Amino acid sequence: MVAAAIPAVRIGAVAELTRLEQQIAALLCKSRKKAMAEGGSINKIIGPQSVNFSNINGLSAEMAFGKLANCYPDFSEIPNEWDFRLNGLSLDIKVTKYQNGKLLLPIYKVPYSEAVDGYCLMVGQFPGPFEFRGFMYRSELVTNWRIISLGHGAVYAAHQHELSEFPYE
Repeated sequence: MVAAAIPAVRIGAVAELTRLEQQIAALLCKSRKKAMAEGGSINKIIGPQSVNFSNINGLSAEMAFGKLANCYPDFSEIPNEWDFRLNGLSLDIKVTKYQNGKLLLPIYKVPYSEAVDGYCLMVGQFPGPFEFRGFMYRSELVTNWRIISLGHGAVYAAHQHELSEFPYE
């Protein structure tokens, strides 16, 4: 038997969550929030948005990417550093609501994300739709010349035109 190849996720691909998937995202966010509070975790965000918005938007973007890649994200109450394992790579899905937004990785997360091989950027906001804007290897993103500040702490940043389709062809 030959293993089915995971299809490439093309830049510009769009996924919408069904009403049921939106409800699942909301329930998972509540469960994760409770588990993190019980575990003493503090949720740091890099923008003016609320923690609740960041959580539901992030989980919804992960689910949308999963629909595009034909797989499920990690639905653990305390998730791994990565959201997916595809084509031998561990991926972390990032999201922005801004159409021209950048792929951002807060510097404080770098020591905790060593198991991540690459990052994917989705654009949209709950309830969706979400659009895939590209992929970048961790080694390309985590470099000193990419450090910027957007007013909420230092981040590594990449513009959308620097991102590639996943996987590389």
